[in-house]
This record gives sequence, structure tokens and C-alpha cells, in this order.
Amino acid sequence: QPSDLLNTLGNFPHTTFPRIPGRDFAGVVVEPSSSPWYGKSVYGTSGPDLGFTCDGAHAEFVVVHEDAVAEVPLGMNLKEASVIGVPWTTAYLALTRANAKKNEIVLIFGAGGAEGGAVFQLAKSSLFSCRVLTAGRGDKYDIDTTKHPDLKTAKDLTFGKGPDVVVDTTGDFGLMKAGLAQLNRGGRLASEFILYLKRNHIFDRFNSYHYWVKFGSQHHEC
Repeated sequence: QPSDLLNTLGNFPHTTFPRIPGRDFAGVVVEPSSSPWYGKSVYGTSGPDLGFTCDGAHAEFVVVHEDAVAEVPLGMNLKEASVIGVPWTTAYLALTRANAKKNEIVLIFGAGGAEGGAVFQLAKSSLFSCRVLTAGRGDKYDIDTTKHPDLKTAKDLTFGKGPDVVVDTTGDFGLMKAGLAQLNRGGRLASEFILYLKRNHIFDRFNSYHYWVKFGSQHHEC
């Protein structure tokens, strides 16, 4: 995960050192033998501790709470399961905290990445049943941001209304500002980098009820 690299560089102030990084994990439970999980293939992700205040999953063995694991689904190997944690947890938090509803239109920045790809799949799944649009560099996206950095074609693709939810996984403040401008009335923007919005004075031109959401344990409503 990119956050593991950032963590080793000291970019997370609550991390204590020396520390073995590693947030996401997958493996076979080897102790204790009395556990109902013993011998099973499991996977999970960090929460606020693993890799931050206790040694993480970039080691041969790692100790986690039994409530922090789930059994690897049939047909999935450990390598595949090991990359589910952060991207898919982040995607789920983004959509739930943005209150994405059935048949709403979700516009995703960074759908080609791990987190954006997870948002794309979850939003289209029966869990949310949303209509999904993507924005990125190139014509493989619904909106090519190299040609339309203002995202105004989002109105054309949504019958003049704009998306109900924008999910940003890029941290591009220009895109976030453009996304806010194109939101439908009452729309919500979820961004991994929301803590910087006030610093950059990004506001909603409709003065309607938007939710600015930070992925993780904190979120802000405006």
C-alpha cells in the first residue's frame, strides 16, 4: 500500500519507531491452537494500530485480534486476499459516509487505481445499485480530464443535473473544486484528502447540503 511507504518515511505522526510496517495481511492462523480460527486462511487490514503502534504485516508472523480477521473466500488465494483490506474498506467508507443511494449517480476520480476501482465495483453492486461515471486522463473514462478539466460534460451525462455523489481518490484539488461545482443540488463529495479543503478555500457554489467526507475515522459535514 502507498500508505505503508509514507508511514516508513514518517508521514503519520502517531506512528512509533522502530516499527515494522504493513497494514493489509493474509495468512494461515498458527496460534493459539485453541482458537476456532486455527489452521484457517484469513485476511484483514490494520485499523489504527497495526504498522503504526505495533509491528505490522511486513513480517513472517503478525499478531492480530481475532475480531480483526475474516476467512478468505473460496476461490481466492492468499495473495489476492492480501490486497483487499485498505482499498475496499476505504471504498465502502467513502460510499456509506457519502450516503450513496440506489439509482443515484456516482462520479469517481481515479477509477483506474486500487481504491477507485473498488469504489467503481461497489457502487455498481447490489449493495448500492448506483449509476457510475468515471473521470480521468484519456478517452477510456466517461470524462477525459485532459480535455475537460472543468468536468462540465458531467452535466451532459446526467441530463443537466450533475452527479449526486463525487468520490475522489486522487487528491487533485483542481478536480475536487470542479467536482463540487458540478454536483447535483444536495450532492455529496467524498475525498481522501478532505482535511485540506478548508485550507484551499473550496466551497460549494450552490450553497446546498454537501457532505465533505474524509476516508477513515474522522469526517466533516458542511
